[in-house]
Amino acid sequence: MRLALMICIFIAVSGCASFRGTPIPAINVNETIKRYSGDLEGLAQNPPQDCDGVKDGINKALTIMDLRYAEFIDDISIENKTKATATDVMLVGLGLAGTAVGGAGAKTIFSAISSGVAATNTSIDKNFFYERTLPALVSKMNADRTQQQLLIIGRINNCKDRDYSWFEAVHDLTGYFSAGTLLGAIASISKDAGVKQVESESEIKAIMFGPSASTPDKATLRKIIKTPEGRAEIFSCWKTVNPQLFKSQTSGARQPVSQCAANGPPTAPEMLIHVDACAGDQAKVLKCLE
Repeated sequence: MRLALMICIFIAVSGCASFRGTPIPAINVNETIKRYSGDLEGLAQNPPQDCDGVKDGINKALTIMDLRYAEFIDDISIENKTKATATDVMLVGLGLAGTAVGGAGAKTIFSAISSGVAATNTSIDKNFFYERTLPALVSKMNADRTQQQLLIIGRINNCKDRDYSWFEAVHDLTGYFSAGTLLGAIASISKDAGVKQVESESEIKAIMFGPSASTPDKATLRKIIKTPEGRAEIFSCWKTVNPQLFKSQTSGARQPVSQCAANGPPTAPEMLIHVDACAGDQAKVLKCLE
């Protein structure tokens, strides 16, 4: 019996050994993050006043978030595989131990342990990894991060002194960080589903009630917005042609400048197409995109 328990312990410990799913980084990740974090703390006390300073801060912040995100994806991807492999090995070991050790009592104990391990593994899979949705969530996080990064790059490339402040950059960087979280991915999937529903309903109205339900500007914007680059360009141009709309709530104004910002500044370029109160900027945005 003692020998059997030692076999179980050995298999359980060896089965839980972890392994990396990516190569070791070519740079010292912790040292890089430590150095850049110190620089960013300095910017919190003395914000940059020109575009070059803002751009330098953005690049350092993006580097930190990208390094941490890579570690995060590696951890959540490997943890599930490691856990599943360790559990399979442990189940096999328990079965072998039950076969190797005589006595009905010992076999009953090993069978019970084996069943308990399998049940625990099933519970963890269902509750934490949402069955098999993890790959889809990772793909959504990658897509949302790319979209937010394009927005940031577009704004910094078009930056003029004081037109893109460090505080605005921090707000955009916070959006970039949120895009790389599981909760952010779930919320984004739900939001996309709602937008597609509104878009489908608008197309149905155009078919049922004629061209008046869909303007040429709206149709053109719909084509552009289908790509991440197009979404970022539309949103960037919208902020350029109507900056007051996006500052109406953040600047402390009690009344929104238009009904388009009744619930706060627009949060997605789709609002330009699907919210009637925002449609007045469609032609201006298309002009900016030319």
